[in-house]
Parts: sequence; C-alpha cells; structure tokens
Amino acid sequence: MCSRFENTRPPEELLGRFGLSVPPDVVPDEVRPTDPALVILAGPRVAVLRWGLEVSWDRRPVINARLEGIERKPTFAPHLRSRCLVPATAWFEWRKEGRARLRHRFSPPGGQPFALAGLACGGRFVILTCAAAPAVEGVHDRMPLVLPEPLEAPWIDPETPFASLAPLLGPWTGALVVEGDPTH
Repeated sequence: MCSRFENTRPPEELLGRFGLSVPPDVVPDEVRPTDPALVILAGPRVAVLRWGLEVSWDRRPVINARLEGIERKPTFAPHLRSRCLVPATAWFEWRKEGRARLRHRFSPPGGQPFALAGLACGGRFVILTCAAAPAVEGVHDRMPLVLPEPLEAPWIDPETPFASLAPLLGPWTGALVVEGDPTH
C-alpha cells in the first residue's frame, strides 16, 4: 500500500494552496519510505519529517496506518492530536502481473496539489490509508486517505477531536487519473 508519492509543485504554489506564511523547503519530487518529506502541521506551519515510524516489532519503518480502528492502536493512538497534511500531486501503487510489477500513478485531474492525511510522530510521519476508491480497486484494495479541502484545516487542528472527523473520512470520491507504467 502507498509506498511512494510525489510532490512536483513549486514551493510558492504550495504556499498559496495550503495557506502557509513561510515557503516550504524543497524536498524530493518522488518520496520513498525513510525519505524526508514536506508536511504541514497546525498553524499552519511547514516541517520536513522522515516518512516512516520506527517500531520495536518490525525492522522496517511503518509507513502507513489503517484508518479503521486507528484510535485503538497503541502505535498510533497517542499521535491522533498530532495530525498533519502531506502535500502530494500523485501516489503510486504496484500490481503484479506474472513476474512483472506494474507501477500505476494516481492523481486528481489537472496535476494540482492535494493533501494526504498523516500523523506526525516526533521527527517522523505516517500516511493514513482507507479502502480503495473504484478507480484504484483494480490495482490495490487500499489507498492513501486523500482529504477533501474542507477537511484539511480541521484535520491539522489539535482541538478538533478525531472522533468528530472519523465519520467524514473515507475513499476519495473525486475523479482520478490513472497512468500505468510497466518500467518501474
């Protein structure tokens, strides 16, 4: 599930789109687990955090957290007031066909930046996932939690209880552009 995303928009565009007062640092266009990535915290203020939470029960960092039941998971529940936005322009999923792994790029039409729901955990972050939208189901049964713009400010507001947001969260209902790329 979502082990790579991209953010190809220039910092000044993100400044306006996310209501930032300070331009974000430039980060890699394509972000992989453990890479530093731009996130937006309450304020809104920008930070560069590493993608993936180190846990004692796995040698690899945990990069995703399932939306369903997250408030009961000891790894994530303490961070539910440290929610963040992860600006992106697309995310990638892979589907196996025989021995080949086919990469698929998912993005809203027009290439505009959007926000993935994340949890900030110290100097690291995880991306929340949910059931797949119909456009994603043929490639993967899960997808990153893409936040509709009206939910972005409440998502990063630590005074907004997670319980009030949870019923509003789920698979992306907007249009998605799907591009297959068998070379990656």
